[in-house]
Amino acid sequence: MKKRRNRNKEENLKATLRKRIIAILFIGIVSIVGLVQFGPKIGSLFGMISVNRNKKVTPPQANIPPPIFVDIPEATNKTEIDIKGFATPKTNVELFVNGPKKATVLTDASGEFLFTNIELNKATNTIFAKIGETKSAIVSIAYDNKPPKIEIKNLEDGDKVENLNERIEIAGELDEKAEITVNDRVVIQKPDNSFSFLLGVKEGEVEIVIKATDIAGNTSEEKIKIYYKKK
Repeated sequence: MKKRRNRNKEENLKATLRKRIIAILFIGIVSIVGLVQFGPKIGSLFGMISVNRNKKVTPPQANIPPPIFVDIPEATNKTEIDIKGFATPKTNVELFVNGPKKATVLTDASGEFLFTNIELNKATNTIFAKIGETKSAIVSIAYDNKPPKIEIKNLEDGDKVENLNERIEIAGELDEKAEITVNDRVVIQKPDNSFSFLLGVKEGEVEIVIKATDIAGNTSEEKIKIYYKKK
């Protein structure tokens, strides 16, 4: 009986040992397969953790409003101009003209900035300003030093005019948009750049002075003298 019990115990121990060995082998195989399949991903995860651990956390910056230009002309007849505007007080504003950075200024306590003697190309100039990565609206300034051409259509110097109403019509046209005056009276320019004006006159010699000023500030002038007689 004793021998039989000892045999049973041995067999039970052997069976238990076999089960443990099989379990250990199974766990080992599963671990190897898992490492092959998921090892790279786990390594990447640990790598990211390591990188992020060494990375400095940058606190979020407050939104900075973009610089705003003030009184920028559409066109100018000058090769150098001043450019002003407003931005966040006590910040550096960078000015870019036709691509490259031209200047940097510090805004004052009220946020005003002023760039002086900014050189322009003799063409269309593209301009914007920046505070850090915050960019202003892009503006264009055309360089134009050519004065408008005035052509009087219905009168010539030395003409004699006779009528009943003591008025003379002056009609003409320009080669561009401009502000027009006739003897210092404002005249409305039509969409086709032509103009007409009735000038009150008295008998005798009448001097007619037509002036035109374009958006770049170029001015031209035409003078003629006519002789008026009332019928």
